[in-house]
Amino acid sequence: MVSWQDGLLDGLAAVAAVTYLIVAYVQWKRKVSPDARSARNGFVMWWAGIAILGIVGLMSGVLWDPETLSLTGYRVLLYTFIPLIFASLGGLVHYLLYLYTGRKTLLRYVTAFYIALTVAFVIFVEAQDPFVGADPDTGEVGLQYASEAPSWAGLLFSLALLLPPLAVALSYAALFFQVTDRTVRYRILMVSGGFVLWMGFSVLSSLTRFATGIEERGFVSQFISQFLGLLSAVLVLLAYFPPRFLRRALHLRSIQEPQPEPGPIDFRTPPKRFGPMASQATS
Repeated sequence: MVSWQDGLLDGLAAVAAVTYLIVAYVQWKRKVSPDARSARNGFVMWWAGIAILGIVGLMSGVLWDPETLSLTGYRVLLYTFIPLIFASLGGLVHYLLYLYTGRKTLLRYVTAFYIALTVAFVIFVEAQDPFVGADPDTGEVGLQYASEAPSWAGLLFSLALLLPPLAVALSYAALFFQVTDRTVRYRILMVSGGFVLWMGFSVLSSLTRFATGIEERGFVSQFISQFLGLLSAVLVLLAYFPPRFLRRALHLRSIQEPQPEPGPIDFRTPPKRFGPMASQATS
C-alpha cells in the first residue's frame, strides 16, 4: 500500500477506536436488570477491547521497535493481545445470545469455548517453532515460523473466531420477522444488522483469501472491514439512543432511559406477544 492508503486506514482506525470507546461508555452507563448485567458487561468488554486493540495498533511503532524486540517480547505481546481478542468476542457472543434467549447461564459455555480456543491458539503458534527474523519477501524484521502451518489451519482459526458471533447475530436478526412491535423491530434491526454485515464480510474475506492463496489483506478489504466496524458502532448508538427525528418518523417509543435487555419473545400468549423481559425493554 502507498502512504496515503496507510494514512487513510490509520485515520479511520483512530475514529473507530474513539467511537468504540464512546459506545462502551454509554453501554456501561445504561441501567439494566440484575439478570441482564453480565450480558451488558460483555457488550462493554467487546467495544472496550477492540478500542484498546485499535489504539495499541496505532501506537505500536511508538510502544516498541520490531527490529529490537526479542522472541520473548513477541510472545508477551502475542499472548496478551490475542486472549484480549478472544475475551472481547466472548463478551459479544454472550450479549447476542442473551438478547436471543434471555439465558445468562449460557455464559459458562461461551467462556469455556474461548478458553479452549486460546489454549489451541498457543499450541498452534508454538507448534510452528516461532523465531525473530527478516521476512524473505519484504525484509521486515518480525515474528517468523520455521515450519508454517498449512493455510487451511489458519482458515479454521479465522472461522472459529468469526462464525459464532455471525451465527448468533443472524439468529437474533431473524426475530425481526417474528415480531410486530415497531420499537422492538427497530432495535433488532439496528443491533444485529451491523454485526451481520461486519462479521459476514470478514468471513467472506477469509474464504476469498484462502481460495485465491492471498495471505495479506489488501487496502480495499481493510478499509471495508474498518468502515463496517465503525458503522456497527454507530448503529448500536442509534438503536439505544435514537434522535428525536427518528422517533417521530418511525413512531418509536422513547428509549432514552435505558431499560433491561429483551429476553426470548413469547409467541404463545397473544396479544401480549412478548415475554416479561421484552415487555420491560420496550416500555
